[in-house]
Amino acid sequence: MSHVEPRLHVIIAGTDDASGCAAGIARAVRRRLPAASITALDIGAVGADGHDPAFDDVRIAQCHDDALAAVLRLRSTHANSAIVLPASWWWARLLASQRPMHAPDAGALDAVALPMTSIAVATPPWIPLSDTDEALDRFCQHHDWRIWLRGPLAPARRIDSWIALRSARRALGADADRCRLQADIAGHHEHVALVARQGHLLGCVAAHHYGPTYRIQPASAAARDLVAAVVAATRWTGGAMAHWVCDRAGTHWLIAWQPHFPEWVDGAAQAGWDLIGPLLVPPHARIGTGTSATFARIAIDVPLRHDVPIVPVERRHPHMDAPPSRVGAPAVPALVLDIADAITTPARVDLPAMSAARFGHVAQLAHQASAQAGIAIGVAYSIKTDPDPLLMRLAHTNGMLVDAISQHEVAFALRCGFAPERIVLNGPAKHWPTPAAPLEQMHTVFCDSLAELAGVASRLRAAQRIGVRLRPTAAPSRFGIPVGTPAERSALVDALRRMPQQRLAVHLHMASSVVGIGTWWHLVAALAEQAAALAADSQCDVELLDLGGGWAPQAFRERLLPSLGAAALQWRALLPHLDTILVEPGKALAQEAACLVMRTLERRSTACGAVDIVVDGSITELPDLASYPHPCHARHPDGSWHALGRGNDRILGRTCWEADIIADDVALPDWLGAGTLLAVADAGAYDRSMAYVFGQGS
Repeated sequence: MSHVEPRLHVIIAGTDDASGCAAGIARAVRRRLPAASITALDIGAVGADGHDPAFDDVRIAQCHDDALAAVLRLRSTHANSAIVLPASWWWARLLASQRPMHAPDAGALDAVALPMTSIAVATPPWIPLSDTDEALDRFCQHHDWRIWLRGPLAPARRIDSWIALRSARRALGADADRCRLQADIAGHHEHVALVARQGHLLGCVAAHHYGPTYRIQPASAAARDLVAAVVAATRWTGGAMAHWVCDRAGTHWLIAWQPHFPEWVDGAAQAGWDLIGPLLVPPHARIGTGTSATFARIAIDVPLRHDVPIVPVERRHPHMDAPPSRVGAPAVPALVLDIADAITTPARVDLPAMSAARFGHVAQLAHQASAQAGIAIGVAYSIKTDPDPLLMRLAHTNGMLVDAISQHEVAFALRCGFAPERIVLNGPAKHWPTPAAPLEQMHTVFCDSLAELAGVASRLRAAQRIGVRLRPTAAPSRFGIPVGTPAERSALVDALRRMPQQRLAVHLHMASSVVGIGTWWHLVAALAEQAAALAADSQCDVELLDLGGGWAPQAFRERLLPSLGAAALQWRALLPHLDTILVEPGKALAQEAACLVMRTLERRSTACGAVDIVVDGSITELPDLASYPHPCHARHPDGSWHALGRGNDRILGRTCWEADIIADDVALPDWLGAGTLLAVADAGAYDRSMAYVFGQGS
């Protein structure tokens, strides 16, 4: 009698991954072993992949505790010969506790768990999403808002603003504590799928994809060596996909490690790279050498299985801990406010002691930078950001200039005691509505267009300095004279040659809090080079560089001003006539100058167990709420102020407007009820100057 080989049974666990990993793995198995029995396994319901015709049947566990029992039942049904392959991180972690024969064990998963991998490979800078809002904001600014949100239970998501970060964190819910923010690494990307057994790399192949199009080809020697090193160090068994980026310096960064075959594993099989086979056949088998191939992943229509539910379910597992927060993560400081219980709310409360300290510190840092550079480094307070009389007095007493964008602001500065010689005039409508002081008396007038440049030049004396604002070439802006093309640059050079003035000031304004600190420095470096080229071609002497504002308070004090002296020395090498550098802080000085005090009107319990409170403040008093973190504090009945931590509770504004939500991710203490005072910090700057009236009958 001929010997009949038993039919191989393959269980693919996890069908709810939107990337289609389960279906891709099932098709690759079917391609390698057409007679195999393939079962899809999931919990509570089946995902879209479970309806793929490559599956013979679907099994559904009733709960998390039943999932492992379901695996054991399926294996026992097939004389313990069934092969179980995870199709998601969640299932890989769940199966790891059972010492799987065809998937990584718990030790291997722990070793490659980003961001804190125990393997000696380079990983990008990161910060846990559970860190404070202030720390997250600083991290994102430091890395130019080129940020990825990554975690085990959610696809990677690009983050480019504070509002995008808050929205993504809110959508993650409880899973947010398992996620991290990771800096983007610029360079060549390589996605390497691999198969290994007990620490021996059996084969790997790379995919380069652009949208739905994939090109399969041999992995680079460097990527292959790195993958082999990780596999050996972890004694990896099973499939995986490593995402590497090689930067300009040649460093390979490990961006992500998925503990399962990728969704394009069947595309690789069609190109001759059979990654699945070595797990299904004798243990020393290796994959054959395939060919380079290009294919597209497209959506297909398949009939649904009518015998299984398709309702999505929530995935949780008690042993899937969040990555620990970094040691020494900054805590939100407690607010110190001396206000009466009977204060009429909402009320914006100034913090004069803090403001005086901030203005004095900035003036001292500018003086130190000036001494280091050997040229004047001046501070021009931005009136538009917060025209508060207290802040104007502090700017005046600390010897600062002021930056005005209209004749209304010029008149206000004059009333606050500033001589015209201490006023910098800027913006597209600086002459509106009627002149408050002669242009020729101003410190510097920056022109926003070629037409304005011709008009201002005709009104200034030939010996005076005239300013031009340049539009950034590497960041979008509506302001400034464009110089991005040879024709635009030639037009500006011609205009400079025609005017009688030979003393030139050059200005750039782009908020570092929006574009990121690194990008800002690149823009300023480009400004210095453009100014040098303009000086050479127009025969003008560039005497002043105005670097604008847009810095967050802490970054301005700790990152910009301490670096200005050394940077000025470099710019002086390009611009021999440079004698002044100006910065125009607005929110860097005014943001922390006030808080908004509100009173709780009502406390509500919700069906999900969270708490909502309604307060008498609103986003009309906090119009810049979405741009940066606003720490919230509540006053305890004993009079002390307590910072509100992160949670699932909400602070709702008073207006009849869906968007009037002051915070939707705080933890409200039990003692906080009707009548409790709250204070939203960092409510100066644009929160004050742009506040408006709504819902008050006027």
